[in-house]
Parts: sequence; C-alpha cells; structure tokens
Amino acid sequence: MIKKKCALLDTDFISKLHITRKDDQNRLIDRILELPGYRFVCHEQITTELGRHNTTAIDWLRRKIAEGMIQKFSDLDLITLLHSFYGKNAISMYLFYLSNACALFEIGFYGKYYALLEQNCELPDAVFAQKITLCDEMVGCDNNLGEIKTYLLQQVLQIQEEVQLYIFCSDDKNAREGLAYGGNIPCISALSSFYILKERLKMERDEAKLYFDSWMQFHRKNHQCYFKVHKDTKEMQFMKMEGYEVFNRIYDGTLTIMKNGNLKIRSGA
Repeated sequence: MIKKKCALLDTDFISKLHITRKDDQNRLIDRILELPGYRFVCHEQITTELGRHNTTAIDWLRRKIAEGMIQKFSDLDLITLLHSFYGKNAISMYLFYLSNACALFEIGFYGKYYALLEQNCELPDAVFAQKITLCDEMVGCDNNLGEIKTYLLQQVLQIQEEVQLYIFCSDDKNAREGLAYGGNIPCISALSSFYILKERLKMERDEAKLYFDSWMQFHRKNHQCYFKVHKDTKEMQFMKMEGYEVFNRIYDGTLTIMKNGNLKIRSGA
C-alpha cells in the first residue's frame, strides 16, 4: 500500500518561509505548498503562536486554512479522531499522547499543568476540550507549547497506517531532534527547505537564489551569516558554513539532508 504524505507545519517554519520571498507575490512558503502529493496540516496552537509573532503570516495561514490547502486540528478534533480507534477510551489516549509530548520537551510539564485532567475523563468531549484550553493558558507563552501540540498531533495521525508523516519545523536543533527521533519522523528545517526546492520541486538555481537572497537579508538583520552543517565524519561534528556556500553546495550536490532536518556534507564531497 502506498502511504499518503502528510506534512506537519510549525510556527517557526511558516514564519521564516513567509518572510523569505522572491518578490511581493512569491513567498517561499507558497512554493512549499506546491510539493506534489502532500497534505499539509497544523495544530490550532500554531495559529495562536503565529498570531503573536508574525501578524502578516497569520493572515496567510488563516487564508490557506479557509481555502482548504492546510488542515487545522484542534484538541477536540483529535479527541474525535481518537474515538474512531479507541472508542470510550479516546480521552484517556489523548492524555497518554499529551504526556508523551510533554516529556519530550519539558520534564515535569505534564504533571504540573495537565495531570489533573485525568480526573475529568468522563466529561463530554467539548467540555473536556474547554478544560484543556484552560490548562494551555496556564502554560503561557514561549514554553514549547507549539512543539508539544505538534508532537501530540503527530502521534494521533500516526495511528493511521496509510499515512507517512513529515515535519516541516523549527531551525531549533533540539526541537527538531526531539520530533525526529522521539517520533521516528523525518524533519525538514527552514534552511533545508532549499534542498527540497532543488530535489523535489526541481527549481532552477537562478530562481532559488532570489529566495535565498531574501533569506540571507533576513538573517543578516539578526547578525547571522553562518549556519551549522554536519561534517562527513563518524562523529558527525558540526561546522559553520557561510550562507551562500550552503546554498551553492546544495545546488552543486555536495550537501544532503539528514532525518532530523540537518544538512550534511556528502561522502567524498
């Protein structure tokens, strides 16, 4: 059976690729949505976080959700989906997956903010979802909640055997490695999306460079001109590489992508 490809989008990935553009009408995130055969999804928490950090990108995301190009899942949606697999145990399984997601990012997080929900498993789904929202509000901003809910979504969707998941996510190394290895799911970082442009969209170098110019302009404003890639060694050490060298090596075929979304120098390159 051929599995359907499903790409989970996170806040950082959407934000950075929305800023990266060839011109006012051509943003890199739109090109990613052109990937053939992919279904794009995100957790509702991503819309909340994007609304805080990038007010232009949130308008884009809401429009794509309304157009059906990206599917948004709420916690209630996930519980409803779990009913089809676990019946009356759906809420208990939701909490099990939430506990796994919290443990991947913040030790003790589940016990501090969500464990009391275990006393409410008999509530109607909609009422229980409202209690989840109250717990989320206690967590507050900038506490990995977007990554936690993305991993929660990943676990629920992974139940569907016909689906092959990918995560298009943060350039934060720890977040990506947690998602890649914790859930055994391939990741694409914002930077390695340029590898995807070349290999899967077959974008020519000249066009891709227009996007990369925008990428570098954004990062230079944040005083970043170098990016980490893996050496071709047994220890897989990182080395710093200037941005345009990364781009040129991608198009010269001397960099490849790893499962966690990091770029790596090809053997013999």
